[in-house]
Amino acid sequence: MKIIKYSSKDYKTAEWSGGKTTEMYIYPKGSIYSKRDFKIRISSASVEVDESIFTPLPHIDRKLMILDGCIDISHLNQYNKQLNQYEVDSFSGSWQTRSVGKCIDFNLMTQAIHSCDIEHVFIGKDKVHPSNYNNWDKIYIYVHKGEIAIEDYTGNENNLFEISNPNNIKIKALKDANIVVSYIKL
Repeated sequence: MKIIKYSSKDYKTAEWSGGKTTEMYIYPKGSIYSKRDFKIRISSASVEVDESIFTPLPHIDRKLMILDGCIDISHLNQYNKQLNQYEVDSFSGSWQTRSVGKCIDFNLMTQAIHSCDIEHVFIGKDKVHPSNYNNWDKIYIYVHKGEIAIEDYTGNENNLFEISNPNNIKIKALKDANIVVSYIKL
């Protein structure tokens, strides 16, 4: 098992038409979002306008989770749904997508990945989340709120952990914690 911890000093923040987007992770290293040459991208964005149009991302699968706020998301000729805190929508980046409402979201974007998923996990203070992630090649743990310990690492709000070969890993909450776990099968 290999663990790498990222924090705000490692992230790239940019403006977009509806607010700000923060790229926390991109793979392979050296990939550039605007060139769409990545296989995995993890980011968080603020939606600061009442209505926004999503950037078209052909050949990219998206998983979008709301961290704070609420939006109505609409995929032209597909479906509409409301997303509240920690709810997820999975959709193709090639769909014409718009949202109504303001929020902070978490994005997992993948290309040429066999399988991926994201979920929210709450861990109460001093509790251990006995995770079995043996079926995944990598997991990414984003600390939305609280403080956690993973092996010899501690992390608090806005830290991201990349864990390769995450066999029988245990996540302990040092304070009540809300985390987002992204699972990747390469």
